[in-house]
Amino acid sequence: MLRQDEISTVQININDKTFILHKGESIFQMLLRQEMIFLSFCGGKGRCGRCRIKFHKGTTLPSASDRLFLTPDEIRSGIRLACTSKPKTDCVIDLIMEEKKDTKIISSYDLSDWEDSKYEESEPKAVIAVDIGTTTLAMQLILTLNSHIEAEYRKMNPQRAYGPDVISRIEADGRGEGSRMQKLIRDEVEHGIRILLEQYKLQFKETDANNRIPVVIAGNTVMQHIFMGFSTATLGIHPFTPVDVREQKLQIAGENIAFMPGISAFVGADIVAGVYALKMCSQENKNKVSLLIDLGTNGEMALGNAKKLLVSATAAGPAFEGRSISPMDGTDLIDITAELLKQGILDETGLMVEPYFEQGYQYKNNTVTQEDIRALQMAKAAICAGIRIMMREYPITPEAIDTVYLAGGFGYYLDTNSAAIIGLIPEELAGKVKAVGNTSLMGAYLYGRNADAREEVLTITELAIPVNLAEQEGFEENYLESLHFPQQDRKENHGFI
Repeated sequence: MLRQDEISTVQININDKTFILHKGESIFQMLLRQEMIFLSFCGGKGRCGRCRIKFHKGTTLPSASDRLFLTPDEIRSGIRLACTSKPKTDCVIDLIMEEKKDTKIISSYDLSDWEDSKYEESEPKAVIAVDIGTTTLAMQLILTLNSHIEAEYRKMNPQRAYGPDVISRIEADGRGEGSRMQKLIRDEVEHGIRILLEQYKLQFKETDANNRIPVVIAGNTVMQHIFMGFSTATLGIHPFTPVDVREQKLQIAGENIAFMPGISAFVGADIVAGVYALKMCSQENKNKVSLLIDLGTNGEMALGNAKKLLVSATAAGPAFEGRSISPMDGTDLIDITAELLKQGILDETGLMVEPYFEQGYQYKNNTVTQEDIRALQMAKAAICAGIRIMMREYPITPEAIDTVYLAGGFGYYLDTNSAAIIGLIPEELAGKVKAVGNTSLMGAYLYGRNADAREEVLTITELAIPVNLAEQEGFEENYLESLHFPQQDRKENHGFI
């Protein structure tokens, strides 16, 4: 029980409700406890300036972050950042947080390579496939007879209130927020399962408890650890050792759940699911070497076939998923950057010509700033350098790679020509790119449907050789070289949009 001097009362001006603020706690932390923040760009560290509140009573002194992100007029009017506001007296506030459109949640994929797989009577009638991404949650109820998607449930991952990437989630876990993040995602998954099962029962009048529908989950290693309640402490420090990446089994909403196995701290079940779904390690493709790239904040990669498989990940940052300073989608930013390069507004170093360096470039309702360009440069350099190091370690030439698969929502919408122009993918591979959608979700479905899936997936995890890019000789040099954009034939027309 907290003593009276350990708390102060904060009245949030939403439905006239009053909430208790613990001593030393920021308003941001209290809002997290109350599930009143659904999106954070920096995890409450005072680095993004978006968690804005307006004081009507008990205004706090402005912090350094307040002075950085707020105008003098805003500060005088009582506006502050919730993450740096720690009032010691009662106060009344409004929430005026800056919002941004949600990331597109992609649940599409192509099962044409599995069309020859006939339905077996031993297979379940349906499978619930779940993809837990760092940003999004996608769930599908799929009929195994014809692989028809009967129902879907798609939401943003509620853990995003603790930050946009896996590093912020590891840090939140270290602060004691792990159980809270686990509850958030488990509750959302359970809610999705109940909705999908109800739709299935309404459609097919299925009430027999013996006709259980398997639920299969795929996700990166940090998402798996939080979901299972494992500590993430060792995932963020050398030598980056996971607690357990084997298949995990549990029950939620009375249903049997299987969380697919992963490979390492950097490469999780989502990539394993993708490798399996794309048949990269199948015997029928044993003479083809393919490259799978899941473009997001982590930039996971897998290169190889049934004979040899290298896997890795590189910290690409938030630019690809549209969660940098710019409010636009990452694919839009790439398209615009490619055009800016062709028009001569950007040079090879990524520098914008005046007056755009200072004021940014106006595109529709958004402004492309120099900061946006720099964030994109760092992201694409990490991916491009990672690909080159992976090819060197295999070793293999670009000409010998059969297909480059781009997975996830980002790859689904990416213009491969724009990607080549900015140097996201080595030029020699640009013509081999194929967008394949949500292969994590696709692999989860196939894992639940196919009787031999567990054995094949286990083979993939045992075959895979993790490559720590940061420890590879030449990675830093490759990264620095990849920061530059490829040279373009300039049009010198600054009014193209």
